[in-house]
Amino acid sequence: MKCSRRSLANNPDYAQNPYFAAQSAKSLGFISHPWNLAKIRRRVHFVKGIVSTLITAIALVPLPVQAQSPQDPQCFSIHVRLNGARLDDPQVIILKSKQVESTAYLEEGCFKVPAALLAEKALDVSFTVSQGRIYLTAIATGFFAGPWDIDLADKNVGGSGLPKHVHAKEACKVVFHVGEPERGLIQAPCRSPL
Repeated sequence: MKCSRRSLANNPDYAQNPYFAAQSAKSLGFISHPWNLAKIRRRVHFVKGIVSTLITAIALVPLPVQAQSPQDPQCFSIHVRLNGARLDDPQVIILKSKQVESTAYLEEGCFKVPAALLAEKALDVSFTVSQGRIYLTAIATGFFAGPWDIDLADKNVGGSGLPKHVHAKEACKVVFHVGEPERGLIQAPCRSPL
């Protein structure tokens, strides 16, 4: 089956290609001289270059990220386990620096640290759980950007990772899930009964 150029010019797939569109225009008599065809081809390539440059420029523009601005407080959560069983998460914590003491409440699953306290090198954190009061000292402010796991135990168990001179009822094993690798520490004494 033979197709004429006129029937191809009416085909939308064929007409979308700028080269074939220019050929069709020539065959239909819209372009009378060959130099006009070359001029149209140059313009098509010029427009294609501009469009591709604009698309590249748009792709390179960074999208607005919902990153925390310096005024926004950092957010972290605390999860506590006693002998491997999960306890209720604390609802209120107290953050202390050398000059400032602040209370933070659990909001949307995390505690927000005021920017004034994040300017400090380290903070003390205290809170209560059903089994007693927890007091962690000199926690670097970099760890206030992600979740914490705190493991408590009632008695020393082999392989617990506690030094021999530390009593399990007084110790806290803390794992900070901030960055790679995760970091942890053991503080003793950090627990007291209510």
